[in-house]
Amino acid sequence: MKSPGPVLNERLREQRCLTQRRLAFLNLGCNPILLYYSGQGPIKMNTSEEHKLQNKGVRPTAMRILVLQYLTQLGHTSSLFDLENHFDHADKSTLYRTLKTFEEKGIVHKIDDGSGIIKYGLCSESCQCILADQHFHFHCEKCGETYCMSGMQIPNLELPSKFILKQSNLVLKGICANCN
Repeated sequence: MKSPGPVLNERLREQRCLTQRRLAFLNLGCNPILLYYSGQGPIKMNTSEEHKLQNKGVRPTAMRILVLQYLTQLGHTSSLFDLENHFDHADKSTLYRTLKTFEEKGIVHKIDDGSGIIKYGLCSESCQCILADQHFHFHCEKCGETYCMSGMQIPNLELPSKFILKQSNLVLKGICANCN
């Protein structure tokens, strides 16, 4: 049997990918409107989240796109528990692996705010996850939310001889603007 050709193969691959994404969005109870193009059939989904994932070397699955959209719109950090509550129909291990992949690829950074629950905050576009990129975090004692203070860099400290700093964690505690 003759091969349908490279153009048709690419179109079939894109449609198969769209069908998988549409089903994933529907299974999660999300509106798959982004996946449709009225009149001409489905088109390839090109969201800013998809581009960000691709630029970081992460395959943009439906769940990864949804988690990145959620974290972007949230405005503060999120825990795995928060994600599990928000995506209540999603597999918990998928959410955990998504956060771990995001952390490994520099999309999110892990925060220990002293609450006993690890939180995750979005990295800035220019973040290389090196010491110079580390910043303060603010933990609200009233609502329990933790915010990245990206504009407040952790100062460079002189350590004693033979001490090597690999990570620092400075958390400011008080009452956030929403609770004040």
